[in-house]
Amino acid sequence: EIGSGLVGSEMCIRDRIRVLHVLGAMNMGGIESFIMNTYRVIDRNRVQFDFLVNDEENKYAQEIGELGGHIYFIPPRNRGIKAYKTNIDRFFTEHREEFQAVHLHAASLSSVYVLVAAKRYHIRTRIIHAHSTSIKGSKLHYVLHIFNKLRLKKIATHYFACSDKAQHWMFDYTGRFAKSEVINNGILMKDFAYDEKKRGEIRKQLGIERDEIAICHVGSLTKVKNQSFLIDIFLQLKTINPHYKLFMIGDGPLKSQLQEKIESLKIEDSVTFLGIRKDVHRLIQGFDCMVFPSLFEGLPVALVEAQASDLQVICSDTISSMAKISDDTTFLSLSLSASDWAREIDKKLEGRKRKDNTELIQKKGFSCDTVTKKLEKIYLD
Repeated sequence: EIGSGLVGSEMCIRDRIRVLHVLGAMNMGGIESFIMNTYRVIDRNRVQFDFLVNDEENKYAQEIGELGGHIYFIPPRNRGIKAYKTNIDRFFTEHREEFQAVHLHAASLSSVYVLVAAKRYHIRTRIIHAHSTSIKGSKLHYVLHIFNKLRLKKIATHYFACSDKAQHWMFDYTGRFAKSEVINNGILMKDFAYDEKKRGEIRKQLGIERDEIAICHVGSLTKVKNQSFLIDIFLQLKTINPHYKLFMIGDGPLKSQLQEKIESLKIEDSVTFLGIRKDVHRLIQGFDCMVFPSLFEGLPVALVEAQASDLQVICSDTISSMAKISDDTTFLSLSLSASDWAREIDKKLEGRKRKDNTELIQKKGFSCDTVTKKLEKIYLD
C-alpha cells in the first residue's frame, strides 16, 4: 500500500514550496548524502523536502521528520510494472496539490514514469538528475534507457548530472544536452575540514598505532566498487610495509565474500569492516589515504569528502576527471597490476603532511552552501 507520510509533521508556512525527491531509499549512500547535505542547509521556511521511496527501511527517517519532511512509500517496479504505475498515479491523485517540483534521482532513464505522471498532474518543475554513468540491469533496462531518451524533452523541465560523464550518459541524443548542467555534490565544509586533534582521537578509538598507515574505502560492498581488487592492492601494500591497515566503511551483498577472501589471504587482523556509519566525516580524519578502484562511476561524494579533509586519494581513471579537486588526487588505470597500485600509494604517502583544504573546496564550487543556493533558486523559480 502507498504510505501516507511515514514521518514528519506538516508546517503551514505561507509561500513555502515542497519538493518531492524520488529515489530508492534514504539510506547511507552517496545520493542520499548529497540530498541530506542540501536539506540541512536550505532555507526550510521557503523550501521543504519530501521523499517518495521504494524501501520501507530508511536510515535518515528520524532526521527527515525532525526537519519537517515526510517519507512516502510505494512498492518497487520489480514487483509489477502495472501495479507500480497505478500506485504512482494514486499517489499524485492524493498529493498533487502539495508539490511544486519533482526531483527524480536516477542511474538511468529506464524508469521515468514518475515524471510522466508529474506532468499529467500539472506539477510544473520536473527534474531528472543523473547519478551514474552506466546501467546495471538487464538488456531490457538498456533498451528502455535508449527509448526514453527520445521522449525526455517532453516530460522533464530540468536536466542535472553529478559529473560530466554522467551528463553524457544520460543526456546525449536527447535534444537536451545543451540545457543540462552539472550540479556538484556539495559537502558541509565545517564537518570535513582537517583537524589534527580529531585525527588523534579517531586513531585512538580505532586502535591505529602511531607507526601504522591507515587506508580507507567508503562505499557499498558491490561489484561496481571493485573491493576485491582493493584487497589485492592491500595485500601488496603489506609486502611493502607490514604496518598498513585497511578500513572499509559501508555494507552490501558482497561482504561475506570479501571477508572470506581476506581470511584466505590471512590478513584479517589488518582489515576492519566499519559498516554503515553516520560519522564518516569524523572517521576520515584518522586515515591517511582513500583508495577507490571503482569499475565505473560519475563522481562519488566520498572522493569530494576525502579531499575536503586533505586525504591522499588514489582512484581509477574510470571516474570523472572532475573528481580531481586537489593535486593530491591520483588517477590510475585498472589495467595496472595490484603491485603497481600499491607502489604508487606507498610513494604518494611518503613524508606527506595534511592541511586545511577548506578554501580550495569552496573555490572549486563543492561547498554545500554554494550548491544549495543554486538549487534553491531553481526550485523557487
